[in-house]
Amino acid sequence: MKTNIIKRFDKLGRIVIPKKMRDGMRMGPETDILISVSGNKIVLECAHNLCLLCGEAADKDSPWQLCEACVSEISQSKQPKE
Repeated sequence: MKTNIIKRFDKLGRIVIPKKMRDGMRMGPETDILISVSGNKIVLECAHNLCLLCGEAADKDSPWQLCEACVSEISQSKQPKE
């Protein structure tokens, strides 16, 4: 979904994300979001799609909401040292 809408911050620095956009991203009340800066952009991402350890895209099949790299790193750290 690519939609461009111009919004204005209120006096407290808030903006409202339109309901249609929130619904399309499965963002409901109490949804956690990751806010980051990329160049001259403020990026909002649904935290339920992100790895809890590193913030990268989580493996959708992971029961722990972790990315493949973090799962691999954890698995390797649990290997007995020779």
